[in-house]
Amino acid sequence: MAANAEGVNNKKTQHDFVNFGTPAIHPLVVVRNDEGDFTGHADNNSDFHKVMTILQTRMEIYAVGAVSGTTFTLMVVDNTLAADAGNERAPTSVPDLDYLQNEVLAGCGVGVRIYNGKIVGSGISYDDC
Repeated sequence: MAANAEGVNNKKTQHDFVNFGTPAIHPLVVVRNDEGDFTGHADNNSDFHKVMTILQTRMEIYAVGAVSGTTFTLMVVDNTLAADAGNERAPTSVPDLDYLQNEVLAGCGVGVRIYNGKIVGSGISYDDC
């Protein structure tokens, strides 16, 4: 028998975290608000690619929904949203959407409006959030 009476398997259950599984997710809806759309989103250096490149540096993106003309949906890890221009993280999950929109416009010249989303049934609503 091993010298450690507790056994090795007991140590496997000891940890400092309690967040198992999927982290808290926050839906965002990105809508193009200039004259363009996201047609050709799969092309290299497309406007979609440019927007995603900017947003990926401001939050942890868990999933990206299909592009539909001028709109796409993001599922982002809740506590990684940029809270303000100082790029502070939003522990209350209230992102500064104006900051994110301005970062996209300044970074790649694409005008977007970003909305907080709300999962409703099998869809995501954003007009009344």
